[in-house]
Amino acid sequence: MIIGNGAPKKLLRELNLWIFNKELNKYIEIDDKNSRKYDSQRIMYKGKQTCKLFANQLRWNVDVNIARRICCNNRLEAEQKTSWENNKDFNMWLQSDEPKIFYDSVSNLPIFKIKRPINEWIEESRKHGWPSFRDNEIIGKVRVLPNGEVVTPYGNHLGDNLPDELGNRYCINLVSIAGQHNSNELLDTFVFMYMFYNMF
Repeated sequence: MIIGNGAPKKLLRELNLWIFNKELNKYIEIDDKNSRKYDSQRIMYKGKQTCKLFANQLRWNVDVNIARRICCNNRLEAEQKTSWENNKDFNMWLQSDEPKIFYDSVSNLPIFKIKRPINEWIEESRKHGWPSFRDNEIIGKVRVLPNGEVVTPYGNHLGDNLPDELGNRYCINLVSIAGQHNSNELLDTFVFMYMFYNMF
């Protein structure tokens, strides 16, 4: 996980591309004309499609059009509050014995895992309106931009980090973490990265 230590306090979402510079230990802004040399660290662009997403990638019958809008064509919006509570397939899965692992809707790689009693997770998520995760429940590549926006290196807008008295709380759109488990994650990563870098 990459946190914006030393980042500007007033980072506007409208700024184009920010990467975390490990040597400087802070985020730096990259303009479009120089961004190609930072391909390996590319995060998000303003006003451009940031990823590709297909219907057969998604679980729980989430709406693919909403998923495309929230995940790949958006920096600000969220799915409707409490929409996860109204998804019957998702709630059946929550009550099942299956491990509660959430996969990135774009790359299909594991990203979050519920590591507390399911009733506690439901209670906190219900309180805030969206699926909520804590630091110890991050199991994949998640980046938190200095303005609190939570993204993946694969261009997926996940939601926002809204810390409370218990620490970081990642308020995440269900459509952003509705990916399918892929048994061959290494192959999936190579296929995804090829697709991602040929978008631009």
